[in-house]
Amino acid sequence: APAAGESERWARWFTMGVLVGGVLWGGGALFLVAPDRFDLQLLIFLMITAIVYASISSFGGWLPAFYAFLFPALVPGVIWSLSQGSSEHFAYSALAAIWIPAIAMLGFRYSRNLERSIALGYENAALAEDARRQKAAAEEANATKSRFLASGGHDLPQPGHALGLVAGALH
Repeated sequence: APAAGESERWARWFTMGVLVGGVLWGGGALFLVAPDRFDLQLLIFLMITAIVYASISSFGGWLPAFYAFLFPALVPGVIWSLSQGSSEHFAYSALAAIWIPAIAMLGFRYSRNLERSIALGYENAALAEDARRQKAAAEEANATKSRFLASGGHDLPQPGHALGLVAGALH
């Protein structure tokens, strides 16, 4: 396990690596677009969008890394599409302006649900340990009570028997 201060450094390196990946996907897609073929351009941009959707489960556990992948992967295509000036490209850009915040929200929700799930797992483990301790204490108390009653079961009738003998002798 990394030392206490090491996790922050690893998180930064991870985020930077994911950022580079997002830049490569977003910028690389611009080199793949076929001139004057909106259908192929749209296919490439939709594939990049699908890759970003798929990255939610990979990078959503660390939200800064997910955002570092999301925006560089999708925004260059939107900017390029806006610069083309056609109505099809404008329509794609308008849809992407809706998709990007929606994907960002999905990543945010995934991250929060993952955090809650991990926290509930730790709480569940703590509750199970507490229940084990309480069960052991209850079993020990039951054993102590049984020993007390076993020893008292012999000692308690003797005074009553002695009183009966004295009462019989006085009678």
